[in-house]
Amino acid sequence: MKEKERVKEEKERILGLVGASLERLLPEKSLIIFFGSLIEGGFGRTSDIDVAIFSSEKLSAKILAEIEKALEGLPLLRTIEVVDLKRIKNPEFIEKIIAEGYIWKSSEGALSALREHLENLKKS
Repeated sequence: MKEKERVKEEKERILGLVGASLERLLPEKSLIIFFGSLIEGGFGRTSDIDVAIFSSEKLSAKILAEIEKALEGLPLLRTIEVVDLKRIKNPEFIEKIIAEGYIWKSSEGALSALREHLENLKKS
């Protein structure tokens, strides 16, 4: 198998495993966006996995701990960095994730709620 095909298959496997795990744990009205080298290119054997989450409702410490535990249990030899966009105060960072990321899951209204959150950040 060529390296390019191997990397593509690995990306698809990662998206499936991480995306499905997050879907099971997040509230129904949530958004999951993969970003960073996994999506933008330059993804290699030592790359980490960057994923942003957003929920209209506040994610409790319990849910965040369950997410961390579930992701640590996945058969991936990579670090998974989860960013809760509701806790990010840098609007440019959020805009970059929306513009360049890959939306895995978006429930009705979740992306609109994130854009509203972004506009509120810009005003403050």
